[in-house]
Amino acid sequence: MLVGSDPGEIKLLPALPEEWSEGTLEGVLCRGAIEIDRLQWSPDQIEVELTSKEAQTVKLVLPAPTPAKEVKLPAGETVKLKIPLKS
Repeated sequence: MLVGSDPGEIKLLPALPEEWSEGTLEGVLCRGAIEIDRLQWSPDQIEVELTSKEAQTVKLVLPAPTPAKEVKLPAGETVKLKIPLKS
């Protein structure tokens, strides 16, 4: 599984196969009226672009041991994040 979502929470790469050390995913709809426009990952970082239909704050759950992040999403605007991964 590459993405999981619940209202107020998005899990990025919760069950990434070992063979997929890097890749890109586009156009994923999540609960809470959020779209992942683009998700790109490598062993060192995750880049994600999120667009929400309504203003809200979501918790991004990242691959362990990287801590989760709270992200504010304004209505109708794309938020781009580059998140370094801890190993």
